[in-house]
Amino acid sequence: MLNTNDINFVTKSSLSAENSTVKIDVVTLIPHFNDIEGLKGAILSTKFSGTLEFVIVDDGSSSKPCIEYLKKLTSFNCHVIYLNKNQGIELALNMGLLYILSKIRCKYIARMDCGDVSESSRLDTQIKFLAENQNIKLVGSWVDFIDENGTYLYSLKFPESHSDIVKRLPISVPFMHPSVVFDIEVLSKVKSYPTQYKAAEDYAFFYAVVKNFETANIPEVLIKVRLRQDGISLKNRRIQLKSRLRIILNNWEFNCRYISGVFRVLVLFFLPHAFTEKIKRRFWV
Repeated sequence: MLNTNDINFVTKSSLSAENSTVKIDVVTLIPHFNDIEGLKGAILSTKFSGTLEFVIVDDGSSSKPCIEYLKKLTSFNCHVIYLNKNQGIELALNMGLLYILSKIRCKYIARMDCGDVSESSRLDTQIKFLAENQNIKLVGSWVDFIDENGTYLYSLKFPESHSDIVKRLPISVPFMHPSVVFDIEVLSKVKSYPTQYKAAEDYAFFYAVVKNFETANIPEVLIKVRLRQDGISLKNRRIQLKSRLRIILNNWEFNCRYISGVFRVLVLFFLPHAFTEKIKRRFWV
């Protein structure tokens, strides 16, 4: 796990005095970089009947979220970590996890990105599922993709059971990262997001989680994910695919699923992104 010597940062909370003795049900971790409106939309869409706090990691933005602004958006407490310079999402997420572990007592951590829109029932549905299925430590959901104007593009349905997730893992990512909620216990074994896999930290993280804990996806759309033309997955697509290939090879088992996974990455590497998006919209709805 990273420590605070790795980078200089300052933090602020929307509460005048933090009470670390109070256990929070769920903390939603949101990395931020120059997208105040997207952050606003993500926060405004988040509803929960229990106790909730936000941890927002500003990754060296020129346009930074301020506590006074966030207090006007939500009654839930917001913590903001201001990193001195842009370090990338991998480090931003790890600094968020470090802060949560050191400053907040919580049971669950939810993920979300700026611009995403949660269904009003999302957190209640996922927290209830984890509470009722204590053997499962991470749960995602199906997702709808939207464009920057909020227009529906297509849907993705992910495998529901842990056994099907294990089968999918070498072939493609079995969760949509902003849809997941996981038990804090996960961090006892999976200490942080691996930083050596640029633009594919989520895939590497999921590999480690699936190897150590049971997981699931709820067969219901609980979040709308904004597909940005300048997003990490598009801007660094080939870097991401190279990282995915390394993850598969570093976890290699000689069977048809792993062979299929390598073949799939190689095909995607040479296909234009516009073409693969057309395929998704036609067949994955």
